[in-house]
Amino acid sequence: MTDPTLPDPAPVDPTATPAPTPTPAPADPPPAGPGRARRVGAAAGRGLSAAGRGLARLRPSQPTLLLLLLAVVAVSAVLTVRKYFLVHVPSGQMLVVVSKFGGPLADGQILAGPGQKGVREQVLGEGWHLVWPVLYETELKPNIVVPGRRGAEPPKVGIVKALGGTPLPAGQFLADRGQQGIWREVLLPGAYRLNPYGYEVKLADMVEVKAGHVGVLRRKLGADGPTEFAAKDTEKGIVRDRVLQPGLYPVNTEEYEVIPCPVGIYQTTYHYDRDPAKNTALVFDASDSNRIQLDCTIEWELKPEFWPGWVAKFRELARIESAVIMLNVKNISRNKGQDYGAEDFLDGVKRERFQAEFTKGLREACGADQVVVSHAFIRNIIIPDAFLKPKRDEQLAREKAVTQKEQKLTAETQNAVVAAQQTIGLEVAKVEARTAQLVAAVGREADNVKLLTDAEVEKLQNEYAAKVAILDAQRTELLGRAAADAARAVNTAKSGLHKMQMDVFAGDPHAFLRYTLSQSLSKDLRLRLFQSGPGTFWTNLGDKSVNLFAPLPGAAR
Repeated sequence: MTDPTLPDPAPVDPTATPAPTPTPAPADPPPAGPGRARRVGAAAGRGLSAAGRGLARLRPSQPTLLLLLLAVVAVSAVLTVRKYFLVHVPSGQMLVVVSKFGGPLADGQILAGPGQKGVREQVLGEGWHLVWPVLYETELKPNIVVPGRRGAEPPKVGIVKALGGTPLPAGQFLADRGQQGIWREVLLPGAYRLNPYGYEVKLADMVEVKAGHVGVLRRKLGADGPTEFAAKDTEKGIVRDRVLQPGLYPVNTEEYEVIPCPVGIYQTTYHYDRDPAKNTALVFDASDSNRIQLDCTIEWELKPEFWPGWVAKFRELARIESAVIMLNVKNISRNKGQDYGAEDFLDGVKRERFQAEFTKGLREACGADQVVVSHAFIRNIIIPDAFLKPKRDEQLAREKAVTQKEQKLTAETQNAVVAAQQTIGLEVAKVEARTAQLVAAVGREADNVKLLTDAEVEKLQNEYAAKVAILDAQRTELLGRAAADAARAVNTAKSGLHKMQMDVFAGDPHAFLRYTLSQSLSKDLRLRLFQSGPGTFWTNLGDKSVNLFAPLPGAAR
């Protein structure tokens, strides 16, 4: 049965040779190797052959099938390019490319450049890359990672060794880029794409100079110099003019060694103890052959810029203390002590002079080795008891005599104090009695003044009360007179008004009555006149009207 949805089959030519059955493409891609190009060519040929056979079956009247076949061919071509020509490099890796064709490598050359055959120096990073399988082979390698700080571990640096390149000239021990050997430059923490076939990377800790220290550099590579110091960049030895302060430094450990050296202020103490096993005091003989011991502390400082010389001469801190501080302290105390007798150390002025000379001599001697002496504190000078006992007894007798004299003076003073206290008591009693008398007298005077003042106040109150009564009577009299005068004036005015009214009305009682009636009318009274019929007055009035409104009887005015 034929599917009606399918196009009609193409006519078959009976004279044509039957087309061979197409061979299906392999499910998996062919492995990379020397025959990969041949296999890729064969697969492409099979695809084109199948496309040709499909085109041969199409009729010109069927453009839809033609377009479909072209799409299939295009997709096959894209998949073929994706499978055999595109290479994907994942994150964190690099692609090493091997050129199959090209010129030979030069002597000492490990990695190939453009146009040369071999492992190419330039690697490809993450992403998609078009690589012709006929010309190149590829290999994935991980990136070189130089880690940073991880917890308590310091960050790393990468020391690069170039396996190929230009040989180093005579007198050069570290390589620059393009030269064969250990690079002078180091790799800081990060990821790098260095071809592993041409470079070796060794990880080393960053040099950390801790607080309270400096780092002295000693060059490990180079020619031997006349001294322990590296006078030139090509000589081995200690670098004199460069000191590393506290911090992290990406130092090439193949070139330099960093020697940590402490800096700061230190103390060396000499302590006297009766136990000989614990006694560390300075001992010297005075000018009178008495054995003197010093209990003192020396405060000294190491500055960073002098450590290169100290490393070459003393190597370490303990050697500086023993060879500079301790040796000079003993020599100077012995030399200066011979200029003083045991009795001089009992005198405060001479003791201060000895300490000043001791400090000055120690500073000068240690300054020759760049060691700074800040202070030399002499806490105690121990003099032999055999010398001190007679002096102590003599001084004790003098002090005892002075004490007895002072005690006698104190007793006399105490007696005088007792007598003075008694005298003071009598005077105090007298003053208190006199004070009581004065207080009583003042109280009496105050009472008298109070009584006198009260009587005078009462008298003044009575006098002012009488004056006020007189004034009230006068005020009442004046008010009465004023009221009578006012009433008289009002009555007189009313009489005059009536007389004037009578004069105006000329004795006409009707006029006076009308006037009186008009005075009693309300102010709100309105008079209106209305036309009630024909007549001369109303005709002349026209549309005018006069209203007269009289209040109703009993209405409020």
